[in-house]
Amino acid sequence: MCRILAATLEDNAHDWFNQLPEASILTWETFVDLFLMHFQATMIYKPPYTTLANIKQEVGESLQDYFKCFNVKVTKVEKALKSLLVCMLITSVLPRIAFWKELQARRPESLVEFFAMAGTHKRIENSLAELERVKEKRESPVPRSHSRSPRGKNSRGRNPRRRSLQRQ
Repeated sequence: MCRILAATLEDNAHDWFNQLPEASILTWETFVDLFLMHFQATMIYKPPYTTLANIKQEVGESLQDYFKCFNVKVTKVEKALKSLLVCMLITSVLPRIAFWKELQARRPESLVEFFAMAGTHKRIENSLAELERVKEKRESPVPRSHSRSPRGKNSRGRNPRRRSLQRQ
């Protein structure tokens, strides 16, 4: 069995295994203990999925931005059941917004259903944000450097040559 195991190991693990004294591993449990003791420092720690409960949608944060943040964090924690992720997302949506109200009326059973419900609300948020940008653009004053006068920013609307021609 050890020969088969040795064939599956690569790089540092293979070197470590080859330096072990012969017949020092009698059981699988012994191998696991020695292996973990040696390589535990190189293991990447993933926080528990319960840390996702700390991610809440902030006031003024769009659903799209909140979901992006949540989805990034999901990849950095230990694996969680999809049903738990749905619960965490539901409880983390900003209370009293239209999407929150819909979630209170109809609970999604899966992540697919949750994000399908959210799609409509994300489109509405994006449309409202675009309307607001257009409104702000319309209401902002035109800077002087972008004056509509074809004669330049120092022009008073008269041609200086005309004035000199009229005096003569």
